[in-house]
Amino acid sequence: YDGALISKIVDLGLEVPTSCPFLAGSDSCSPAVQPPAFSVDTARALLADAGWVDTDGDGVREKDGARLQFTFLLPGRSVRLGQIVPMLQEQLQAAGAKLEVEQVETTVLSARLIKRDYDALSRVWNEADREQDLHQLLHSSQIDGGSNFVGYSNGEADQLIEQIRAEFDVTKRRALERRLHERLANDQPFL
Repeated sequence: YDGALISKIVDLGLEVPTSCPFLAGSDSCSPAVQPPAFSVDTARALLADAGWVDTDGDGVREKDGARLQFTFLLPGRSVRLGQIVPMLQEQLQAAGAKLEVEQVETTVLSARLIKRDYDALSRVWNEADREQDLHQLLHSSQIDGGSNFVGYSNGEADQLIEQIRAEFDVTKRRALERRLHERLANDQPFL
């Protein structure tokens, strides 16, 4: 997605974009992590290399008989997402993917999140606390019964989360947090 365009048009430059799961701008965030570059041409090339091709000329790529399409659960009262999702649809369409929208009430969205009955959705992640414990949200042990609703599982990330929880030396903990930020930026369990 074109984060710069969304920041400019929707957020009016007032939101601070971040990929860091820790307090934005803190020394827990790795300066080596840069936002993914937006390029429809690169997306098209990557999709083609992965075998996704629009064989029937309808603008949507297919692979092994499956269309490259998914549904975004949109909370009915979200003004911001109501502005962002059409932009995402346009950007994805240009790459050959179809994004459908299903507008739902927040309670329905929450229930479907817990049941993992969704293709894509947006949740607010706002961290104002300096210290964060990401175990419940990102550790693989929390896939069943925890809050790891995306099913993220990475042994290195699990190990880093455990080390961060046990490290009382602030300098060492910050270094571990930066490594976790880099791991998450590479894996993209959230965007």
